[in-house]
Amino acid sequence: MTKRIVAAAVVLLVFFSPVAFSVSPRPIEPVPQELFRPVPVLPAPTLRESQPIPTSAVAWSHPEPPTPTKPPIVVPTAGLKVVVVAEPVPRGRALSGRASWYCRPGVSICAKGFPAGGSYAAADPALRAAICGVQSCTSWRGRTVYVDGIRVKLIDWCQCYWKQPHEKIIDLYYNVFRQVGGDVTITW
Repeated sequence: MTKRIVAAAVVLLVFFSPVAFSVSPRPIEPVPQELFRPVPVLPAPTLRESQPIPTSAVAWSHPEPPTPTKPPIVVPTAGLKVVVVAEPVPRGRALSGRASWYCRPGVSICAKGFPAGGSYAAADPALRAAICGVQSCTSWRGRTVYVDGIRVKLIDWCQCYWKQPHEKIIDLYYNVFRQVGGDVTITW
């Protein structure tokens, strides 16, 4: 009998407690304009000048190379202190070369389970071999590397024109490529 009473009490609490303890809604008031002020933002990294590649050697499947943009950020700062925490970039090993992109919404697909907007990439054979020390291994998958200082997780592989004059060492998600451009240095 006591189990039924406890069960009935729980049911009554669940269904009627929001009504008994709810608070009347208050109108939303706008944030006063004097609380807004510009927040300094570090300048976006500039794209490095690259050597032109003969058009006969390039098989672009993308409509156009992206142009990096970074809109100004304005946030309310009353009572807030802005703290910038820099993450150290490893200086152990590095590989430099060309990058390409994929996973641009409306243009190309993303890797399953890794939505657009994330910091993800596909590694080409040269990068995989540099990380592992041998050509065929799987320890590169899931590894975090830094592409021009931006933290990126390797989630997939690409052929990326291996051993061709227009080889790419990494295939970046579009949002990362927009920040770093076509010539990159990868460290891990």
